[in-house]
Amino acid sequence: MPKLIVIQDQTRTELSFEGTPVLGALLAQHGFGVQQPCGGRGVCGKCAVQVAGNVSAQTEAEIKAGSRLACQTTLLGDCEVLLPAKREGISIQTEGSSQALSAVNRLPMTGDYGAAVDIGTTTVALKLVELHTGKCLSAQAALNPQTQVAADVIGRISAAMNGSSALLKDAITDCVRTLLVQACEEAKIAEAKVSSLVLTGNTTMLYLLTGRNPQPLSHAPFRADTLFGGMEELLGKSAYLPPCMDAFVGADITCAVLASGLCDRHETALLMDVGTNGEVALWHEGKLYVASTAAGPAFEGVGISCGCGSVSGAVDKVWVENGKLGVHTIDCAPPVGICGSGLIDAIAAMLELGWIDETGAMDEEEAAVAG
Repeated sequence: MPKLIVIQDQTRTELSFEGTPVLGALLAQHGFGVQQPCGGRGVCGKCAVQVAGNVSAQTEAEIKAGSRLACQTTLLGDCEVLLPAKREGISIQTEGSSQALSAVNRLPMTGDYGAAVDIGTTTVALKLVELHTGKCLSAQAALNPQTQVAADVIGRISAAMNGSSALLKDAITDCVRTLLVQACEEAKIAEAKVSSLVLTGNTTMLYLLTGRNPQPLSHAPFRADTLFGGMEELLGKSAYLPPCMDAFVGADITCAVLASGLCDRHETALLMDVGTNGEVALWHEGKLYVASTAAGPAFEGVGISCGCGSVSGAVDKVWVENGKLGVHTIDCAPPVGICGSGLIDAIAAMLELGWIDETGAMDEEEAAVAG
């Protein structure tokens, strides 16, 4: 059986494989953090690796990128791959304002503790709650491991339909389990005492969590064959999945509408969830209008050549000082790219300096200097 030698951070790992797998898929299957935000289409160039051995010839996408791409390299026999060093120190905010809310539909409680989980396309957040008081005992967050397969929901739908459904389900299930264990350790309670879960997220995330075939979400008229809103058993516990509104308007915005009291207002109001999958809810004259779009990858993934997530070394703040740009990186580490908040700051700074106009067009001289 042919073997792949994986070298990362001076550690060698030997993997056996059958057939002729794609390198990126094999690495993701074994938990190696090679980001493929474009979903393996070979257009973002962010899965560049060094490969030697019996592999396929360079594709046009690789020739254009000037490197071997894990998502475009097929393994034909024994080979070796050198991966970039791991990026440590993902920065995720877990603290924020909160308020106690009345239950919309109170269900019988069979235990003392529960957990609320928001499965975002990029970030997974969990709060451990004392059910009888509503007190938050611990808040945990992590990068959604499915980002190694694709950055956005379209890429993950495609991956699931092409044989990666179990991989995606196992990845998110393991992530939620790890966060729950971490929360219980911080709160000093046994994980077995957590009797119930509420897991929300966009429609695709809930499809992948439950192992459902996302094929109905992949083509017009984009009608989900389930919108959830019922009980499941996950991680050996009773789990409630709130209802989604449509194929690309998920349970996360449903929860946000309820928590904010949007539909109780007498005036017109707008609620925005600007995540990787951005959603907008407009309450106007007694009607609720909703829409969604892929917001995150435009800032941090496929759309920006030096874009990255909120990792150590990401430029997260940009400002103007004495006519020049100042920058800050997460952990004050050497810069590795620019994340969404830094990009928005940079646009505002360039507007202030007159380097771009209100349409986004760049001054050619300033663009040449920046390049």
